[in-house]
Amino acid sequence: MTVTREDIETLYQNIMRLKREYEQYFSRILDREPLELRREVERAILRYTSTPINNTALKFRLNTVVATFNSYRQYWNRMLRAMEEGRLRRSPETGAFVSVERPVQGETPAPDDPLKKVYEEYINLKKQHQGASAEISFERFKKTIEEQKRKLQESRGIKDVEPRTVVKDGKVRIAFVAKKKSS
Repeated sequence: MTVTREDIETLYQNIMRLKREYEQYFSRILDREPLELRREVERAILRYTSTPINNTALKFRLNTVVATFNSYRQYWNRMLRAMEEGRLRRSPETGAFVSVERPVQGETPAPDDPLKKVYEEYINLKKQHQGASAEISFERFKKTIEEQKRKLQESRGIKDVEPRTVVKDGKVRIAFVAKKKSS
């Protein structure tokens, strides 16, 4: 059996069709995952990659098409796993999948912790201004703030400072302000 350019282009078209069907499945247009087409594409890839190809251009094109399929397959598997684990749910407004944030045990700040407000403000501003998901635990945030506070107190001789969240040049930072003495 020889692999022709038409075979590779047909394979590519099937991969693009499979991609559209998975998008429709994730959008709830299709009720079932397109498993039959996926098996057909996987069989064709196995058949073509096990056949020796002497033409370098054909071999390169086949490898490119196979790499494209592998990328999509990884994405589909991640989406399916997230759906099964309940980490994705459908937004009622847009119908698109959104991540479900579940609180991780041990990472919730204590309700009476004075840094709780600063931490929440920092995370919210980070998401707004930098589009970052701000994957920092409260414990790590608190430890860093306390360490910086101690260094500042030692170097400047200031007795009491409190952290504030500021946005400067589009970047979210923590600034320390000397506490005012109440009389």
